[in-house]
Amino acid sequence: MGSQFNVEGGASPINAAPGNSNSAALVISVVDENGNAVRGLGPSNFRVDATIVAPGGALVDITRAAEASRAPGFYIVEIVPTTHQGTQYTWKAGIYLFSVTVEREQGAARGQAVVSMDLCNLCTASGMGTVSDAVDMMAPGLTLPSADIVGTLTPAARLPDLIVTEVVPGTPSFEEDGRVANLPLKVTIKNVGGATDKDFKTSVDVIVGSGARYVRPFSVPGQTDIWYPWKEGLGAGEEATFSGNLYIGVPSGEVLYNQEAKIMVFVDSCSGDEFMPEYCRVRESNEINNGMEVSVRLTHTIQAIRGVQLQPVLTIPTAKVL
Repeated sequence: MGSQFNVEGGASPINAAPGNSNSAALVISVVDENGNAVRGLGPSNFRVDATIVAPGGALVDITRAAEASRAPGFYIVEIVPTTHQGTQYTWKAGIYLFSVTVEREQGAARGQAVVSMDLCNLCTASGMGTVSDAVDMMAPGLTLPSADIVGTLTPAARLPDLIVTEVVPGTPSFEEDGRVANLPLKVTIKNVGGATDKDFKTSVDVIVGSGARYVRPFSVPGQTDIWYPWKEGLGAGEEATFSGNLYIGVPSGEVLYNQEAKIMVFVDSCSGDEFMPEYCRVRESNEINNGMEVSVRLTHTIQAIRGVQLQPVLTIPTAKVL
């Protein structure tokens, strides 16, 4: 007899809206009978059935299923309306109930859950503020009450989606006999969703060798916050670049020469904040693609050339998106 998976989930429309066939996403938690995260599942391990659909709706197909990079045992399952006999079906306004089945292999381990999604037209009224204001009024899955709307209705814009597109370390300089490194750092962020006028910040975490993970000061000229660079809103498709100094290590710590450092950059970060909503300052269509990690080796090379000590050399392996 197979073992049992404990499965829970939630849904987000992401870019899905009534009348289109864009992706919606389910976030599925899978743990075993002992509460341990179940790792290594893929698309073939999930089945999603649109058991109850909005009026005129159709079944759905899975286009992607992958484990969340920063949350072991959580899986992002993207779904779209099915294509049948050459017809691409679309989402309809209303409530969908999805029956989700997770199976390691036939008969080995199995679990199931019901996930709901309320897919509605987001609207705003003339004289009632901007579309983004109307979106911010709503919690995910809630319908804006029609009784409160007066005037001409217009479709809402997409939610923002903030990502880190590039992390470029420079050549470090060392202080405190090599226990502190000042690392030039350039970070580029982009909004691949709808525009936002919210202020948000970017944070940098560092792990040196096998040590602990700490947020480190990322000081950017012109910014008043020496720990986090801030951005006052970002339009749809716009980019912003921060060029500053990342402070690694402490004067009483270990020597950093030849150490490998993992640098993790997060946009719309809540680092150091209390009592923030789980999505932080900007509500986004995708809340799990906000980071990028690069690894660098702090190589300290000393050569006697006319009595001048050479600058340290920095090697940068390939970056990966979190």
